Amino acid sequence: MRGSSKAIDGTAQIARGAMSQERSRRHRLRATIARSARSRSFRWWFPVAAFGLIRAFDALIIILASHDQMALTSGSNPGMFVYQDLPPDPGYFGVIINWDGQWYEYIAAEGYPGAGAAGTATGSNPDPYWAWAFPPLFPMAVRAVMLMSGLSMPVAATALNLLFGAAAMIVFYRLVERTGGVALGVSAVLLTSCFIGAPILQMAYSESLALLLLVSTLWAIEGRHYLSAASLTALLAFTRLITVPLTVVCALLFASIAWRRGARLSRRDALGLAAVGVIGIVGIWLWSGMAAHLQSTSAAASKRTSSGSMLNLGWFGHSVRDGNWPFAVTLAILVLILFAISRNRWTDDWPHTLRSWLWVYPTFLLAATGMSGGILRYLALCPSVALLPAASRGIFTPRNRVLVVTAACVLGLALQVYYIDKFLVVSPGTFMP
Repeated sequence: MRGSSKAIDGTAQIARGAMSQERSRRHRLRATIARSARSRSFRWWFPVAAFGLIRAFDALIIILASHDQMALTSGSNPGMFVYQDLPPDPGYFGVIINWDGQWYEYIAAEGYPGAGAAGTATGSNPDPYWAWAFPPLFPMAVRAVMLMSGLSMPVAATALNLLFGAAAMIVFYRLVERTGGVALGVSAVLLTSCFIGAPILQMAYSESLALLLLVSTLWAIEGRHYLSAASLTALLAFTRLITVPLTVVCALLFASIAWRRGARLSRRDALGLAAVGVIGIVGIWLWSGMAAHLQSTSAAASKRTSSGSMLNLGWFGHSVRDGNWPFAVTLAILVLILFAISRNRWTDDWPHTLRSWLWVYPTFLLAATGMSGGILRYLALCPSVALLPAASRGIFTPRNRVLVVTAACVLGLALQVYYIDKFLVVSPGTFMP
């Protein structure tokens, strides 16, 4: 019996020793990961690696889905402009220039149309002056790369958008990590890259550049670098017409600082935020005004480049005019929910500008854009919405928060497959992104 007890004791000691070694190994592993995450290099390589891997996944899905794309020729798809005819199953570089990508290719290849250009473009709407509806920063950047390198437009656009997108992830990580730490920064990069509309960031569209300019502007505002913020806002006005919400963000930050300091706002903060806010308002007319000055555009293009469409109140106005009051009320409730989340302790570790953007930008979209599937593409410029699964401060333990973010990323990737197949690839029954 005594020998048996000794054997049992020895086995127990061995088991305890193995468990202790396992705990020690896990502790060392966690410590190594934590040190790596806190290193300066992590702030650079992780956002780039995460964004690149997810874009590679989407590239594979685009290649597979391209087998379903039909041939695109002038007038083959009513409502879609075609600059270059595409055969069926055009592959990756054919798909990424679908839809508005055709307009960007036209601008990058030929520039904006001048006098006597009518009839030189193709498609169901042959008026080339519609090109003036697209702000110039992205297509002119692609044009410059094409001229300097000899690359085709799809390749040049892909290279630029991958660079712009990776840079945007780096800035976004730094923006969020500043207030929320490494875990929230990692969640921000992963959730934004896995958002349903994120595949648009590798299409021949201006979203990647716009996202880079947007998060850089928010970063500059948070850091009180107002001259940089004003300059970036002006550049954003020549990329995407989304500068008006930045004015509201600046006004909210102005009020927050004034309240926090007992209404004693520094002159530098007041003037800086006011300058960015003014440029945000003026920005909505910068490109349309310049386009009207440079070229007497056609009625169609003038209508699209103007801000007059906002007077229709977008989704809200469309619902009310159709008598669909329940839907209009639902949209209003959705905005109120986003506003409540932005003011809740769940988002206390978010930057102030990002919390405001959570409800200000969707409100702008619902009030200024028409009802279409394009809302998914527009929301790619609202990383606050993508970050919602991580808005769980005080609700979940760190481990459960990881599980929630992981589940959201997996769901996002599954939805991206659907988005690519039903929105980006042109086949019977697809929707315009």
